[in-house]
Amino acid sequence: LSHSRVVNEARFLQKMLTSNVSGLIIEGTKSRFPTPNEELYRRLTKLKIPYVFVHNGYSNVSAPAIVWDDRRVSYELTERLIRAGHEKIAGLFKFDEMQGVNRYLGYVDALMDHHLEVQENFIGWYGDSDQPGEICRKNNYADAFAMDILGQCSALICYNDLIACHIIRHYI
Repeated sequence: LSHSRVVNEARFLQKMLTSNVSGLIIEGTKSRFPTPNEELYRRLTKLKIPYVFVHNGYSNVSAPAIVWDDRRVSYELTERLIRAGHEKIAGLFKFDEMQGVNRYLGYVDALMDHHLEVQENFIGWYGDSDQPGEICRKNNYADAFAMDILGQCSALICYNDLIACHIIRHYI
């Protein structure tokens, strides 16, 4: 597991280059950005080790990817909340993964299509860090955002279930 660290992804890929694997299913690390591990992916291709990305891919690596339509799913979620009567909907998104960016775009699209204001103070961004204690910092950011925003909005869209469960456990 990479734990969202590019260096761990590199170690994993290097191990796979010297193993007898038949193929790889990979979820990219910090997929919002081009990977510095591009050369390792080229070596996999050269050795004819097939790989496919799930949930994301990299702009500088040409490979098949199986992905959700995160933008559409987020749009539909936001639209359901609007139809349920919510007008002040906050969003907490991850900036270093394409899923977070696409989920944000779907959220904004739905608000705009329903003529609701996109309130920047209702939007929170976080990313994974390569430093020890990253989970603690991420939760501290989510805590600060939730404390600041929950009294002002009627709904909060979270990047994933881990963040949502953390907020529900501590604030709702």
